[in-house]
Amino acid sequence: MKRKIAILVTLAFVLALVIGSVPQHTSAQGGVEIIIWMTGGDNDAIVTKAAAAPWEAATGNTVTVEAVDWGTAHARILTAATSGEGPDIITGGLSWGIEFGELGGMIDLAAAYPDDVAAIQATDNESIWAAIESVNGEVYGVPWDLTIFLMFSRPDLLAEMGLEVPQTWDELLAYQEAVTEAKGEGGWVSNWGNTEWVTFSSFLWQAGADYYDADCNVTLDSDEAVTALEYFASLYEAGATTEAPDFEAGLNSGLYPAAYGGNWPIGGLDANYPDMVGKWQVSPLAAGPNDTRTAFIGGRVMGIMSYSKNADVAFDMIKYFQTAEAQQALIDESVKLNTLWIPPQTEFLQYVAYGDNVREAVAAQLEDAQAPPNCPGWEASAPAVTEAIQSVIFEGADAEDALADAADSIRDNQ
Repeated sequence: MKRKIAILVTLAFVLALVIGSVPQHTSAQGGVEIIIWMTGGDNDAIVTKAAAAPWEAATGNTVTVEAVDWGTAHARILTAATSGEGPDIITGGLSWGIEFGELGGMIDLAAAYPDDVAAIQATDNESIWAAIESVNGEVYGVPWDLTIFLMFSRPDLLAEMGLEVPQTWDELLAYQEAVTEAKGEGGWVSNWGNTEWVTFSSFLWQAGADYYDADCNVTLDSDEAVTALEYFASLYEAGATTEAPDFEAGLNSGLYPAAYGGNWPIGGLDANYPDMVGKWQVSPLAAGPNDTRTAFIGGRVMGIMSYSKNADVAFDMIKYFQTAEAQQALIDESVKLNTLWIPPQTEFLQYVAYGDNVREAVAAQLEDAQAPPNCPGWEASAPAVTEAIQSVIFEGADAEDALADAADSIRDNQ
């Protein structure tokens, strides 16, 4: 009898060692369906579903991913948050977690899973957390992916004009003037909110200005902000288009031999424009008077709806997506669909696809990046900033007056 007990104890000990050697990011509960509303397109849903397969196999749970386009996602998630019916997990804009969480529609992950959330934050790009953590410390969503502004350029075409990739504001403006003089059109452009606050933000930060200070006091009416807006408007005065660009085609044709863009065209450039293979590159933005190249960083958050009956299982899946296995799968599955995936975890940037130039440029720009504000009222205030910017560009309004009006609007929304 003693021998049998000893054998059972030994087997239990060995089993414990075996189990302990396996990464325990998975839940013991099986047979649960986790429903995700993936803000984006069908490709986003396909990539997520494929990358979740190892977690499904390990746990016995299933993941259903529904793509929800950006145009309707906010309204649908808001309805789910207020009605208590919908998916277990959502992804969406950086500010959406705070917005829906404050309505009671999402779980404060920092309160429910404090150690795990702290571990996630420790591995993520620091800048992105400034946008997703509320001023009171709530975390209703963790970073899902990153999007970053980069300088796209055609060094071959610039060389034909006797130019190089602009490295400073002065060089960027001189480049725009040279292209306008030579071609009458084209030059610099932005594919991410041209003439709007998103594109302007990089210039604002490069000038040493910001929308708020650390205590959420409005600072948009500073002298540095005026400098930023006056310079931003000067690019359009020099001939930059105010229209939404056909960015990739313009890079291919040479209409935009150096321009600012979000990273999403990268995956499809070689596939869609084979004649341009090996002729384009990306790099950090031009440096402003503050000698920084700070770029706007965006992306999506992933969080759990407060009514979900499967919150622990859902969070287990979120933890799985923080692993090297999951991020490599997201990168690989994205490449199959000609898409660039940028992981929020700094250590996994080494796996970014599409070659050394892309990987190095993304990593370098992410070291000097800033996310939109997390201050109360910002979402309602952003349109006032765009209105101020466009009043200067299109109507010739005074930059100082325009920003003063925008600052007042931001204060009114606090």
